[in-house]
Amino acid sequence: MEAIVRAVDVGYKNTKVAVSVAEEIQCKVFPSVAPVAADCELSAAFGRKRSPVIVEADGIAYEVGPDARLAEKVMPAHHLDDCFALSPEYLALVRGALHLMQVDAIDLLVVGLPVSTFALRKAELARRLLGEQPTAGGRVVVVREVKVLAQPMARSSTTPWPMAGSGRCGTSAT
Repeated sequence: MEAIVRAVDVGYKNTKVAVSVAEEIQCKVFPSVAPVAADCELSAAFGRKRSPVIVEADGIAYEVGPDARLAEKVMPAHHLDDCFALSPEYLALVRGALHLMQVDAIDLLVVGLPVSTFALRKAELARRLLGEQPTAGGRVVVVREVKVLAQPMARSSTTPWPMAGSGRCGTSAT
């Protein structure tokens, strides 16, 4: 049996995920936003039915996926601080990506961290993504190994520099 290897890139604007469709690897992209999930669905009243992907991270339900931008009061998940990779929003985006992969287990999950936070957050992020990851609809994806790669961050004229931080993050290990 072949190992199941998948990759997720939680970027500043979009989350990219590698999925397998009919034995072919394809990429899916959705906005890197993770608003807190609404208690009620109002989009049908406006003529468009959304398909939200609701995942929980650190005890909070978030809406992620292709329709997340349509959620009310979207709070962008793209922070530029050195703790973002350990935030509940980041975990929600990864769990949404895992849900889109449609597998029960992943032998190796590959994720990236900006070079500026790689040494500081690599081990914590790997631990956070290892093991059982609840996704949408009561599904659980088991992640057996995590590989964190350093990735350069593309700079645009709207990106503030430098990224400052205390080196400490206040998140749990969920």
